[in-house]
Amino acid sequence: MNPPVSLQEALQFHILWVFLAIALLIGALVLIIYAYKKYYVADDKKIIIKKPSKQSIPKIKEKYLNQINELEINLKNNTINNRQGYQKLSTIIRMFVYEMTGISVQNYTLEEIKVLRMPRLTKLVAEYYEPEFSSYDLGDALDSLSLTRKVVEAWQ
Repeated sequence: MNPPVSLQEALQFHILWVFLAIALLIGALVLIIYAYKKYYVADDKKIIIKKPSKQSIPKIKEKYLNQINELEINLKNNTINNRQGYQKLSTIIRMFVYEMTGISVQNYTLEEIKVLRMPRLTKLVAEYYEPEFSSYDLGDALDSLSLTRKVVEAWQ
């Protein structure tokens, strides 16, 4: 004696798969639109620059020029290597720009800095990038140091 088998109509299974496919397509479409807006559409937020008072600008410049001078001494005395020099240069210029503009560039990648339209900062950070992150001793931190000094001195 065979147990009775009750089969469902094939149409019921097809509708379930159609709804599942539609839900997956809608989910994928929502994800694509979200990613596109987040990463590829220009951000409408205005960058607000908070300049320091005219009286404090010379003090800020002096502070960072002293840090550059100290770094130069360390590089010349070989108390730090080239890579460490580039890392410190990157920190110095980023903190300087932060104090001069209020923009937290110390947390920005090179691509985010490019969006700021600060060509001098972009050029310096781009110059630091490879030697700063390379496992080999690349570049000459003393040359980059003099460029950084010029940028700090000329900043207005």
